[in-house]
Amino acid sequence: MKNGITMLFSDVDNIVEPIIKQYDHYFLLHDEDTLIPIMEFENEPYIKLPFETSAENMAIWLFSQIKNAGLPITKIELQETESSNIIYEPI
Repeated sequence: MKNGITMLFSDVDNIVEPIIKQYDHYFLLHDEDTLIPIMEFENEPYIKLPFETSAENMAIWLFSQIKNAGLPITKIELQETESSNIIYEPI
C-alpha cells in the first residue's frame, strides 16, 4: 500500500465495468427456462445463465467473476430497487 491507497477507483472500474455491462439492461434467463424458445422466435435479446436468475444468485455469480478478474473483493452488494438489495459475503 502506497500513500494509504490500495487501488485506484479507475482500476476498479476497469475491472468491474465490463463485467457488469454484460448483464445490465438484458433479460436474464436460466438456461432451462421455457421462455427461451419464445424469445428466440421473437428475436428478442436475452442472456442465458446456468442458474435461476434471482438477485441472490446474480450476486454470487458477479462476485465470482469480479474476484476471478483479479479484484480482491470480500463482498458485493446489488440493489434492485431503492428498498431491495442483497449483500453477498462468502464465509
